[in-house]
Amino acid sequence: MKNDMYIRLKQFLIEKNIKNKDVASQLGMSEGSFSKKINNRKGADFNLIQVRKICKMYNLDPNVYFFSNKSFLNDNIMKHKT
Repeated sequence: MKNDMYIRLKQFLIEKNIKNKDVASQLGMSEGSFSKKINNRKGADFNLIQVRKICKMYNLDPNVYFFSNKSFLNDNIMKHKT
């Protein structure tokens, strides 16, 4: 399900009691914008700079929290090789 794209990130934030508004503030965006991105609503998504910042702030592996859909990545890599 598309809304579950960042389920691991959501779980991490809940477990560490980190509020969306705090992450949004550190990224320089509104809480609403962050919510749209983490819930992948209206086509909103994190850009690579934001992924890097989040991973650096919380010492997260981007492959686990952002790029865990390996079949999607592999399919796109294969498309670009041909």
